[in-house]
Amino acid sequence: MPRLLIAEPDESGHRLYYVAILAEGALSEGYDVTIALSGVNSEKVDAHLSGVRSKVDMTVLPGRSLSSIEKISKIVRPTKTVIPDGDRAAYRIGFRGWQGYGDVSVLVMRDPKMGANRGTKRVKKSVQRLLLEIASHRARVTVRILRAATSSSVDEKYTRDPVTLRANNDEVAAITKSWGISKSRYWFAVLGAVTTRKNVALVARALNRVDNVGLVIAGRIQREALEDALPSLEDLKKGGNLVLVRDELLSDTELDALVLAVDCVVLAHSNEGPSGLMGKAAAAGTRVVASGAQSLMDDVSQIPTLAEWVNLDEYELAEAFRRAAISKRPGPVITVGAADFVKSLL
Repeated sequence: MPRLLIAEPDESGHRLYYVAILAEGALSEGYDVTIALSGVNSEKVDAHLSGVRSKVDMTVLPGRSLSSIEKISKIVRPTKTVIPDGDRAAYRIGFRGWQGYGDVSVLVMRDPKMGANRGTKRVKKSVQRLLLEIASHRARVTVRILRAATSSSVDEKYTRDPVTLRANNDEVAAITKSWGISKSRYWFAVLGAVTTRKNVALVARALNRVDNVGLVIAGRIQREALEDALPSLEDLKKGGNLVLVRDELLSDTELDALVLAVDCVVLAHSNEGPSGLMGKAAAAGTRVVASGAQSLMDDVSQIPTLAEWVNLDEYELAEAFRRAAISKRPGPVITVGAADFVKSLL
């Protein structure tokens, strides 16, 4: 049987979500699968990989470097190794090639064409683009750059973000009731890995200019992000609005249920790159207000009936929130699916 090695040294964010999707897809294609992580026993691993853990082999990466992944590949001897968060690995491969066993497929999550375009950052981006081009022509190497699920055109260099919605109607109803997401007000949500880059304080200040709203902040919340936002969240509550804060690791089903339960997902990002939540909201028919990142502006342009992008500004966000609150809930604008994502990397 062909064997796939999925090597992911970083378990933060939604990387294990990609690991699970790749493992499920490879198993359905007849691969034996080995998953190599920096640690195989953790709350995150249990949350994301419980569905495949009994069907795959698990092993520990000896380090986070490309050399560590190559070392494991020589032990496992897979037909192919896939690195889901492969930006650094791709640049290293561009510099000196792939020295592991078998072929390697690398997913670049942050397109160097996006982001800063001035001074030293422009030079850095140019070097990164050159290294990716070199890496893509190396022997036994496939490089794919992640694009948003809403992207309308993707050539062979790119792959769309996979979209899954695993919550059923009963699970949506249960989380709506247990969390107190009442129908008497319009609910906004900031979900997932909540860091300072998601600008929660700014979102709260903007929402304080809108009447009768609720705000859900749920997922692993960075302490600095929460401390920075607390005064604005208190002001929001004093204005008669509801705030629900859950600093906890959400299962894939809980995250999907929340995307379906709320009225609007807020993506006010300081960092560039595709948002998996954008794809989930687009598939769920949940409105999106996006702000900040130019990559989000490009993604929103593909789904204008469901999403709006504004500058990362309190007053512009407030106006966008007002428009969302008086708009009908849109229908889904994309379909769920991960088959193309898996195929492009296998």
